[in-house]
Amino acid sequence: MNMKKYAEQFCSQQHAIIAEEEKALSELHDDLSNADFTVGEHNPSTGLLAVSFVFMSLMCAKTVTQEVIRNGWQLMEIFLLCLLAFFGLLTLYQFLHQKYKRKIRIYQKIMFYGKDCWEFRQIDRIECNSSGMIRVIIDGKTAARTQFSDEHAGRLLAWGKKCGIRVDNAYREPELLKRRSL
Repeated sequence: MNMKKYAEQFCSQQHAIIAEEEKALSELHDDLSNADFTVGEHNPSTGLLAVSFVFMSLMCAKTVTQEVIRNGWQLMEIFLLCLLAFFGLLTLYQFLHQKYKRKIRIYQKIMFYGKDCWEFRQIDRIECNSSGMIRVIIDGKTAARTQFSDEHAGRLLAWGKKCGIRVDNAYREPELLKRRSL
């Protein structure tokens, strides 16, 4: 990928992040009575991976069956079955990871992460770095983290702003990008 395409992709990602955050800011009430969401609850890539695995399984089963009937077991058939097993394990891992990973849950002025629970006053800041990782900092340590690509991540940043939590968003403040890259 050349630098011009990379810069265009980065700028479009910046605009999408800022647009989602601004939309969430306008939707949230000042008293946060309607703040009830989970960050990263649904991941569309899991379904896509499962559909790809099913399609690959059908094609692989057809090819292996035809070749085994014609020539018996060869190295290629064993390789295809190993490849199918690898993608099957990858699909299973992705599904289990998405189902059981700890998610950030916001309910009014309280944040839940796994079994932990914090009120907004306990949160020092929320950071969003240029690689799209969002970290919630409590007492100087990362207490929770998620990717900006996760569902409702922009709402998390908007919730932090509505609660008066310092939100360091590298997409909004280019000087943070420069400072962190040094």
